[in-house]
Amino acid sequence: MNRKQKTTITAIFDKPTRANQHRPHPGKEAKRYQVEGARRILELLGVGRDE
Repeated sequence: MNRKQKTTITAIFDKPTRANQHRPHPGKEAKRYQVEGARRILELLGVGRDE
């Protein structure tokens, strides 16, 4: 996994949920429930913060 992917995984598993890592582009930001859904899917797949 490269650094950008690791940063994304870390952001998904951070609490409180933060959807914006930088100034978002119009229409590209994720909603809180979307980030939490992605977190649940990754957890089911066995992917964690330390991957």
